[in-house]
Amino acid sequence: MSDTDAHHLSFGAVCSKCKHTQPPLAAMSSDFFQGKTILCRNRECATPIDYWNATLDFIGGEGIPTILLVSVGAHETFFNFPLGAGDIAPIDLTRVGIPADATLLGISFTSYGTNCVAQIIHPNHVPLRSLPTQFSVYGFGTGEGEDLKGYIEATVAWVQKDEDNISWSYLLDAFEAMASHRWRGVILPAYASFEISLSPLVLNALGKHVTNKVLQDFKGEKSFSSSSALNVLLPILCKEARLPLLPEEIRLRLNKLRKLRNDMVHEGVEQAAVGQELAGQSLCAAVFGLEYLRFIRPLLLPAA
Repeated sequence: MSDTDAHHLSFGAVCSKCKHTQPPLAAMSSDFFQGKTILCRNRECATPIDYWNATLDFIGGEGIPTILLVSVGAHETFFNFPLGAGDIAPIDLTRVGIPADATLLGISFTSYGTNCVAQIIHPNHVPLRSLPTQFSVYGFGTGEGEDLKGYIEATVAWVQKDEDNISWSYLLDAFEAMASHRWRGVILPAYASFEISLSPLVLNALGKHVTNKVLQDFKGEKSFSSSSALNVLLPILCKEARLPLLPEEIRLRLNKLRKLRNDMVHEGVEQAAVGQELAGQSLCAAVFGLEYLRFIRPLLLPAA
């Protein structure tokens, strides 16, 4: 088992015309936020693609949540290993190209021509959250012929840690909630991940135009909120710096996400009110919002 034997799946938008997958958002964000035309990578199609709407349609549709999460930054890795009834196979995911600090969102095993099914061996204390990247698998016999010589295909969905530790911790909670079908659990951490990156960026950019005393007083005002930062201050700062504005559709979707977050915190939202489609769209908004902030940060706050 090695990285050369594994297959890695990573993509962004999905072309609505030919269903061909496109490069991840991180690789296309500069072109997208600058309003450049992006063509489908399938040369036989070459249709212009709106990365936002194409991703939103894909993640908001029906499908296995871990596959849908790939479109907003997750990865899937496939690899095979031999396993027979009664065998124990040590698995080291770093050997198939999965980083040691990755968070696993889901793992499944499919038997091909073997006499067992794979089961992960847990210690006496069973972890309820992500597995480590090293564990062992036991071959639970199916009662079929002992001479069967097949293999197990493993499918691992995972995400890698972002450089923004605080924002990442919340986004990770949203990814894990989506992967485990806890749709309602996506909303709060999804918006928190965006809000935590937005406010410091806006305040630091404002600091270039006002004194520190004025800035500190402003931070304490009730009028300063993530809503004012997103809808008023950030557009003004970007216009002043002659930078592309956040696309209107994404800004409106982030506002809807904020309102839903507020409703859940202050009034409560019934479990049935948040389904897979809304959860996926909310996560998509947070990811695109964070990618926009990552795009404009070095332009708003250039290194001295």
